[in-house]
Amino acid sequence: MVTTNMRCDGCGKVLASPDAVCTDCAAKIRAELDAPPQGKHPCPVCAGRFDRPRHELWPAGAKWYVPRQLKPTCPLCRSFLRDNRYPALPAHLVWLLIVTALAAWLALPATYTRGALAVLLTAYLALHLRERKRNKDAASRYSRDEA
Repeated sequence: MVTTNMRCDGCGKVLASPDAVCTDCAAKIRAELDAPPQGKHPCPVCAGRFDRPRHELWPAGAKWYVPRQLKPTCPLCRSFLRDNRYPALPAHLVWLLIVTALAAWLALPATYTRGALAVLLTAYLALHLRERKRNKDAASRYSRDEA
């Protein structure tokens, strides 16, 4: 009877039987699987790292008649995050644009209304692009959402 020594493919140690598992390599594989994922964005809540956030409806569990919006969440702890690269416009500026649009719609003649609203929409877009942070580094892009 000829016996051949079976060796582990990972480290080359001699195995006891052909269907045996190398304990050292199994421990290394288990440690790699249990390690937290590495990504470019750190979560401010759980300190885990991720590449892309998930988007979930907020407020969670709201009734069907309550308006909801999609917000970024951490894929590890599912806490809501705020994207600092695209900040929201200040509320007073949004209200100013709404009041100006209503005044243009009600006060101007019908021939000028479409042009005035196009100018206001362009101003809103320009303000949004001005507020956008272009060179935001990955470590500080997401913060905890207080909502």
